[in-house]
Amino acid sequence: MMIHALVIAPYKGLFELVSGLKEELSDFRLTMLQGDLSEVLPLVGQMEEGQYDVIVSRGGTARLLRQLVTIPVIEIHVSGYDMMRILTLVQGISSRVEMIGFPNVIDGFIAVSRIMGIDIPYTEIGREEEASQAVARAKEKGVGVVLGDTVTVRKAQELGMEGILITSGKEAVLEAFAQARYMRTIAARYEQKYTVYEHLLDKLDAGLAVLNEQNRFQYVNDAFCAQWGISGDKPLHDAPIERGTCLSKLITCLKLGIDIDRVALTCRPAHSTPMLVSAAAHAAEAGFYYVQSDSKPDSAAEHVLSVSFWTEAGQGNTFLQPLGQTANAGSLAAGDAPDGLPIAVYGEKGSGKRLWSAAWSGGEHTAQAEQERLFIAAELPKAGKLSLITLEQWLARLDQSAVLYLKGVEDMDASQQNALAEAITAAQAQVILSFERSPGELRRDGHLGSALFELLQDRIRYFPPLRDRRDELEALIRSLIAKSNETSGKQIVGLRPDVLNSLLERPWAGNFNELKETIDRLVHYAKGDFIDESALAGLEHDALSEGWRNTGSGNQAGISGGINLNQTLEAIERDVIQAVLKQEQMNQSNAAKRLGINRSTLWRKLKQNEHES
Repeated sequence: MMIHALVIAPYKGLFELVSGLKEELSDFRLTMLQGDLSEVLPLVGQMEEGQYDVIVSRGGTARLLRQLVTIPVIEIHVSGYDMMRILTLVQGISSRVEMIGFPNVIDGFIAVSRIMGIDIPYTEIGREEEASQAVARAKEKGVGVVLGDTVTVRKAQELGMEGILITSGKEAVLEAFAQARYMRTIAARYEQKYTVYEHLLDKLDAGLAVLNEQNRFQYVNDAFCAQWGISGDKPLHDAPIERGTCLSKLITCLKLGIDIDRVALTCRPAHSTPMLVSAAAHAAEAGFYYVQSDSKPDSAAEHVLSVSFWTEAGQGNTFLQPLGQTANAGSLAAGDAPDGLPIAVYGEKGSGKRLWSAAWSGGEHTAQAEQERLFIAAELPKAGKLSLITLEQWLARLDQSAVLYLKGVEDMDASQQNALAEAITAAQAQVILSFERSPGELRRDGHLGSALFELLQDRIRYFPPLRDRRDELEALIRSLIAKSNETSGKQIVGLRPDVLNSLLERPWAGNFNELKETIDRLVHYAKGDFIDESALAGLEHDALSEGWRNTGSGNQAGISGGINLNQTLEAIERDVIQAVLKQEQMNQSNAAKRLGINRSTLWRKLKQNEHES
């Protein structure tokens, strides 16, 4: 096993000594550089890119490199033989001699000089910058000869003094390379184990990642990349995660001390498929965070907290504006800024409550407009005791830059609602409670406790369904076309009158969710500058051929229309996989993401299906 070593020699003699030992170092591939600290600093970046196994240097140069590079640095020490040779050399010098250097060298010389009965004054320095002052003081005391390293000797010579370099001999050099061999052997063993573990982790269906304090990947497996939509090759070690993404917001929560324990996480609006996620700070290693994710099992849906991190909070204020024009806000005006007091929003499912809340709390009205707000939408399960404990922890740790949007509070019992009201009152974060029925009705029916209602009764905003806001529907459609242009790369400028009239006459049972999905599909099918009848025909074709309906669910096109359900479970699974692959143009990565499995699992199922057929 050849060891690629970069040797940095602070003085020419060391360069020549190592060069002469190449036969004894035949298991090393040596790259040689000569230079002191000032000459080495500009080369640090090249060292990291050079794929070296180890760096060998000495003195202050070695100590500095250990602080600047991630490659192991082996220091060539000054051996006892070296000290005896130098002390013998200076013993007969008539000029006054002083030794100036770091403690690791000075201490050894003192011990050896006492054994040899030689008394040499010395000055210890802790940093390279102290060398100039120490040499100047030595000259003032009448010192004519200075013993030290390359920096100290150069300073002495600049002041007209004689400098004798403390050099390392053959024994010290060979000892350093022996240490390099041992270190590389140990590193190779760990690398082999790491490779085995990494291979095993890549076989798991669960996604796993480790990140550091700087939001950089330290490890990530294939399943994690597929589940989180990380495209291309797996991120390299120390690659940064993109700012503003769902993952970066998750790490922000961990840095605030919030542990994520079995939460159904959806990264809106980028992904619609929830994942069961657990994440926490590493218990033993400070500054490291682990994230585990998996496709959410159906059986877990009613028992875990559902959470989404909105990654576009504050970016949708313009196209959401029509939603607020006819909303009966009560005492909460459209231009009011978030002030930390809880508010309530209510209306039918899909009427835009969450979208407006994200824009209102993170947009231009935000008091902290220059700071990116953390918008967390959480939906409580029916059995919410564990979720209440989680929410209490979150509310205690989230600061004023965070927004917590809560659904399902009306399903909590009275004691849980009272505990939540206390936590909200003490919280610094902005809390928004979302309901489908008005808080007043919920209070009268016994589904909303007095403590929560009193917090909200003067701060309630109502969102009518689309069927009750026909006068603003056209403006909203045009805003959604503009938004869809941004993500699709199209430049649609409007709709033909017949298409617009068709849209205005629809019942829009799914409200804003249905409208947005419809507009996205129409923009996709549009061939020219306007959405015309051909795009509308494409939309209707989807409804017939794929089983897609304008339900406002936000799901992708269905596949049930082409699946024979009167067959075995294995056969249904095979047909579903083939249908999804066809819709994704046989792209296995996209198909695996749609199916909620990783690429290796999909590959195994395809191979199994080929064998059975």
